[in-house]
Amino acid sequence: MGKKNMKKNICSICNEILSDIDSELNNKYRSYPKILICTSCLKKKEDKLSKKISKILSSDLDIYDY
Repeated sequence: MGKKNMKKNICSICNEILSDIDSELNNKYRSYPKILICTSCLKKKEDKLSKKISKILSSDLDIYDY
């Protein structure tokens, strides 16, 4: 029997080969446009977004500081 030609999934951000669990998560929870992302890059992206949202919300609340 021949060996299956398996394509390795690569993270779109860091270009590292995705682990099996990362590949499974990317297939189960597809994004649009379809980009593959590893958990460490996803965590960094979420942290950056969280800080950005926090900064926006804190600047919106500055009107209450007389």
